[in-house]
Amino acid sequence: MEMLGGSCPHCEWQAVAESYAKIVELYQRHLRDEHPEAWLRS
Repeated sequence: MEMLGGSCPHCEWQAVAESYAKIVELYQRHLRDEHPEAWLRS
């Protein structure tokens, strides 16, 4: 199984998951919690 990585352009956050959908979910959750103004724009 191939792992995918994601990162945040606003900070040092990084994540690894087994699917693109999971990376998107983790990133959206991170934006909502840590960068709410950026989350509202996305």
